Amino acid sequence: MNAHWFNTAFTATAVGQLISLLATFTLYVMGARLLRPADFATLALVLSLVAVCVMVAQVGLHRTIVREAALLVALGGPTSARSLLTRALCIVTGSALALAILLAIPTTGHIVAAHIGERLMAVLPLASVLVIMRSADLILGEAHRGMGDVKRAALHAEALPRGLGVAVLIAVYAIGWSISLTTILLVLCAASGVNATISAIRLLTTGVRDNGLGVIPLKGKIPTDGVPLKTRGWRDLVSLSVPAWGISILIYLVGQFDIWAVAVLASQNNVALYGASSRLAALVVLPLTVASAVVAPVVAAAYGRGSLDELQRLLSGAAAVTSVVAMTMWTVYFLFADQLLLLFFGDPFYVDAKWLLIILATGRVIGVATGLSGLTLMMAGEQLRYLRLTAVSVAVGIALVCGGTSMWGARGAALGTASGILVQNIREASAVRRYFGVFAPVRLRHLREDIVGFMMELRKRTI
Repeated sequence: MNAHWFNTAFTATAVGQLISLLATFTLYVMGARLLRPADFATLALVLSLVAVCVMVAQVGLHRTIVREAALLVALGGPTSARSLLTRALCIVTGSALALAILLAIPTTGHIVAAHIGERLMAVLPLASVLVIMRSADLILGEAHRGMGDVKRAALHAEALPRGLGVAVLIAVYAIGWSISLTTILLVLCAASGVNATISAIRLLTTGVRDNGLGVIPLKGKIPTDGVPLKTRGWRDLVSLSVPAWGISILIYLVGQFDIWAVAVLASQNNVALYGASSRLAALVVLPLTVASAVVAPVVAAAYGRGSLDELQRLLSGAAAVTSVVAMTMWTVYFLFADQLLLLFFGDPFYVDAKWLLIILATGRVIGVATGLSGLTLMMAGEQLRYLRLTAVSVAVGIALVCGGTSMWGARGAALGTASGILVQNIREASAVRRYFGVFAPVRLRHLREDIVGFMMELRKRTI
């Protein structure tokens, strides 16, 4: 992996992830300021529903095609890579269309109206369109990554899909226009459609970039499964993607389940409070999200070489750096929760989310402190093991959220979510320790040493 490519990937990925996370947070802020609490609660549920549906529609291909296309490009086969990307796009589009039809049919609307409310039922058709648009955004953006263009991947998969719509909403808010929930969803659909169109045109009309892998002497074959690289068919693509798909769905399910539990078992006002606090708490994970995107190829390379000492330095260092940032943010939240909620969301109504914010942020800090254990299992090829581990943890997390919400409402959902994060991350860290002999969580006694070592490891690859 050449240093120039890593440097470019480091910067582009970090910036793309940062813009995406901040744009998502800003979308919630604008929604809270432009809509009444009841409509904002519906917006939070729609965005949660769309996120899960998009992940289901990907069938795991948004991860698989990066590896497959990159290998084809390295072997000098950009035409074959484009053919593979076309097949992946057809699969994802078909899946997204099926999910969109399922959301738009009257039966689904009646079920939603009976259990949650008519407001959500009224916007399900627009939610189905947004599922199609965002599914195309993601798969096309990752296709750029597979073709070696990490800058465009960061732009079209992460930054633009959310950034364009949020920019329009900020302009509307600055001008002082009133806007409805339906209009906000139309803006988001239009922004995703514009980004997908630009991404597809650029993918078809531009050449291949240096993908950082160099020449790979595979002679047209993948040694892990023996299937000829240039004959990857529909079944091969899907079968390769199923483990990663299952993991992604489970993680997204447990990440979005809490707000739906609040919607079903508590009031709409609680949904609005929970949506606001969860978005603000999610910023605590921002440094870990950026670190995981940047460090993933380095972790895979270290494991592939059998360099466990290097792997230990990378994981401990990433956990140390991100934990310091996360704990700083948690301290700010704990001391100034009231002021932050009022500052960002505008209405004094949202100040009531103070303890929800503190509880959810505590859970996020735990997730950051336990490090990149899940990523390590994925990069080491232990997808099936990770899938089984995640399935058990998700079941425990859902039970905790349901029990907590039934007993204590929104605060119970927050406690259940934080407890579920603790269970999941302890199991991940234990698995990494057991199978690789590496300790992934932050090491408080070696905090300074780990931070310095991590910076030196990254500097070696960016010079």
